[in-house]
Amino acid sequence: MKEKRLVFFSINSFRDFTNVGRDDLVEYFNPGGFFAEVYFLSPYDELGAVQVANGFTVIGLRPEQYRETIRQIAPDVIRTYGGAGAATFALANRIPGVPIAVGVHDTYAPFIHPSLVFADMVICVSRVVAEAVVKIAHVDPARIRILPDYINIHKFSLVDHPVIKPDFMRQIEAKIPQGKCILHIGRKVESKNWDTLVSAVKLLPEEYYCLLIGRGDEQPIYQLAESLGIRDRVFCLPVIKNSDLINWYANCACFCLPSRWEGLGMVFIEAAASGCCIVTADIPPMNEYFTHDKNAYLVKNGENPYELAAGIAKVCSDAVYRRTLGANARLAAKEFAPEKINRQASTIYNELLLKFT
Repeated sequence: MKEKRLVFFSINSFRDFTNVGRDDLVEYFNPGGFFAEVYFLSPYDELGAVQVANGFTVIGLRPEQYRETIRQIAPDVIRTYGGAGAATFALANRIPGVPIAVGVHDTYAPFIHPSLVFADMVICVSRVVAEAVVKIAHVDPARIRILPDYINIHKFSLVDHPVIKPDFMRQIEAKIPQGKCILHIGRKVESKNWDTLVSAVKLLPEEYYCLLIGRGDEQPIYQLAESLGIRDRVFCLPVIKNSDLINWYANCACFCLPSRWEGLGMVFIEAAASGCCIVTADIPPMNEYFTHDKNAYLVKNGENPYELAAGIAKVCSDAVYRRTLGANARLAAKEFAPEKINRQASTIYNELLLKFT
């Protein structure tokens, strides 16, 4: 029997994925090892270079080389990351007999291109993304499958990893003060709603402070904090290794990311697996896998700093409530366990391959 091959096409470079510090890229792109060989093609990797890294064959190529490269590899499936540029290019350069599955991770309209109607399968990370794909790109719901991104929740379980590295703890103490840490992890962009969180900190007692981890311009954040008179209670860090996140989850008073919109929000699942008390906006997809007062505090109006501050104060001051939310959050995260995602991915790929055999 021929060993199955996957081509993963992206308009991001392979380095973009490795720079975020993920040490499980093989599982992320090839859940359960369904494919024997995985090729990563991108016009933003070194042109002409062929390298084997992290279990992938990485090929940098010019756009005009794409079709010939596909013919030489002879993949069983082509998968793109993102429903706009990468999908449009791959679909426009289709090779007969090779199915194309497009992964869509966001509800943001510019990331959902009309070309998706030509995909053999559209794989969405959540129901809200699937609904956006139907509404914006008019994709037939029969060709849509829902598959969350691969999330190794076991790496964020304090049951499996109870020891926090002492050296990391010293780094924490050197960077941030003692008190109640409100942890925000995400890019420093509008969708992550850092501005409402900073405004909420102003309304909380002085022992509360927020720590924002992620890429992006920190100056607007510090400027807002300065204008509110809480510059000494707002701290920013750039992106950190994925493997280090458990230390931050374990040492925060609550995890608060009141996103304006999300596709899936992997950090929410990671935080839940760590048993964090989560405060977020009552919008999909967060309210697809969290229930208010059961495993998270869902704020009806995530744009209202008073409502957000009230939620933070509740989860940080009520010990019984904290224990309930933390324990139930761990249970919610089990729905995203790797073994479950692997089975779902295998089912989807088998279904796609059957249509082309």
